[in-house]
Amino acid sequence: VATQYVISVQGVTQEPFSMNVDLAVVKAYEGKSLKEILDAPTSAIQGLSEPMADILKELDVHTIRDLGTWKFFLIARALVVLSEKESHNKSQSSKGRMNIRHAVDRAHEAKNLQQVIQLHPSAFNMFSDKAGAVLEKLKIKTIQQLGTRKMFAWANAMVELEKYEDLAQLG
Repeated sequence: VATQYVISVQGVTQEPFSMNVDLAVVKAYEGKSLKEILDAPTSAIQGLSEPMADILKELDVHTIRDLGTWKFFLIARALVVLSEKESHNKSQSSKGRMNIRHAVDRAHEAKNLQQVIQLHPSAFNMFSDKAGAVLEKLKIKTIQQLGTRKMFAWANAMVELEKYEDLAQLG
């Protein structure tokens, strides 16, 4: 009965945890907690070399957490996901009120989602020339490429799951 109480009420697990993101991180971070991985430099992500990590530092992206929460990736990902659900029915869309005026420059605010994701990320307002140059170095030329870049997506997924990680049970 006491064991059942510890498992059911206190949430203690008898079996060791088996979740991992080992295929998304370099060997040194395999088996680490999400918090440890998120606090690691961006070069801890598979496929992100030290030179690429140095390039990201120019955007003030130093950790995997920074990578997964970078504002322009989050906006780009949202645009890409929703662009798949955009209607091209002229009679409906011409009456629309939806806009992203606070995300894109005025020259692009009347474009539809499919058009916006084909733009260079510099179409985002508050996007610096420096940021554009950095993304060019990473071979990211469109908002769609930014929103679908797997390394950003992995980092973001880890950020979301970390909210539910229980480090106290790890001892």
